[in-house]
Amino acid sequence: MAIIPGYKNKDGQYIPTPSNILEDLKKIEKPDLKVTDYSLVVNDKIKIEIVKNDITKENVDAITNAANGSLLHGGGVAGAISNCGGPDIQKESSAYVRKNGKIPTGGAGQTSGGKMACKYVIHTVGPIYSQYTPETSEELLRASILSTLTEARTL
Repeated sequence: MAIIPGYKNKDGQYIPTPSNILEDLKKIEKPDLKVTDYSLVVNDKIKIEIVKNDITKENVDAITNAANGSLLHGGGVAGAISNCGGPDIQKESSAYVRKNGKIPTGGAGQTSGGKMACKYVIHTVGPIYSQYTPETSEELLRASILSTLTEARTL
């Protein structure tokens, strides 16, 4: 299971995941998908859930993190993940950027979960809404979610 956090819109409301993104996921995945308000069952082995919990305590295959393109985990959820997971997460993040370059908005990369219960952390770079038009922000958010799912397939 991978945990995909939602986002805050320009009015500060928490949005778990836009329904149109779930509709897009239905189109690109197997036709037997079952979608509820907060989970997406891809098949008998893959289930994506949106949960409200301490992400650093989740015993899952992968968690996702809204990151900056440089993968510098200074504060917020990224800082909490880096602190709980230990120094390996930042070391692996820095090595990833040295090898691949900064992650563009809409892209994703991965590291181990370090000392956390999860095996992996998928770092995705979502849009900063004030820097784009609403339409571009939505497209970049969709791209970041799909990049996260693509990254999860490689685990």
